[in-house]
Amino acid sequence: MIQFVKNNQIDKIKWNKCIHGAIHHLVYAESWFLDIVAPEWCALILDDYQYVMPLNIKQKFGINYICQPHFCQQLGVFSNKEITLDIFNKFIKAIPWWILKTDIQTYNTFPIQFKKLRTNYVLSLNQPIEILTQGFDKQQRKNIKKAEAANLQIRVVSNVDNILCLYKESYGDKYYGFEDNIYKMLNQLISEALLLNKVEIYEVIFNHELIAGGIFLKSQHFYHYILGAPSKKGRSLNAIYFLLNYFITTHANETMNLDFEGSSIPSVAYFYKNFGAENVPFTCIHKKWFFI
Repeated sequence: MIQFVKNNQIDKIKWNKCIHGAIHHLVYAESWFLDIVAPEWCALILDDYQYVMPLNIKQKFGINYICQPHFCQQLGVFSNKEITLDIFNKFIKAIPWWILKTDIQTYNTFPIQFKKLRTNYVLSLNQPIEILTQGFDKQQRKNIKKAEAANLQIRVVSNVDNILCLYKESYGDKYYGFEDNIYKMLNQLISEALLLNKVEIYEVIFNHELIAGGIFLKSQHFYHYILGAPSKKGRSLNAIYFLLNYFITTHANETMNLDFEGSSIPSVAYFYKNFGAENVPFTCIHKKWFFI
């Protein structure tokens, strides 16, 4: 029987053993990650942590609901065994009755009710860079050459503060609705990921000036591009093209994938696609009672 388990009752050792051994491991589902982005997360658990599913339960106006945590694009049901449609449906049905609204983004893509597929571009890095660049769009190559001609430089750093300041200056809260507490959460998340060697942070420099930056989280088989931030000058010099080309070049031939994490915005999706990435959609499950 699938059990609903509150946060303080979850065995984190057994939980992480399941996640680390899962066929589709994602860093988002590790307990340290969830503890930061969803401090009161709960779970559905089957067969003594053989199958697990994290739930981010919130309450507003007395209504209990599930929503996707920040910086956590995909969750779902995890196991070192195959996740069948039958098992996945059982987990969805096991969500407690008193949760009246559900918004879940999951890597599990099954033909079920209440679902919508979302665009997500992924590039396999397990090829020589010469092969990978052949998949780049012609205009993409031109933009990269323009950036290289400007003598941009890459700096690997262990502090995210400068990039977050750049992001705030570039986008503020208009793009993702970030507030100060969300920036604080991201800073905490990256600090912990650095200790666990699960993140890479890059700055793009032009004439000693920071003009762009990028943050890449690491799962067992994925690098997740969770944030990129160009300044106005960085945009004019194609700094993000330069950054992503550098990342792909330095990680070519690895048995890893670069997950661009999106996007539903056509222009952004087009940008990622032009690096030779393929659309590997994830599922968004939205369900609510009629009176909500």
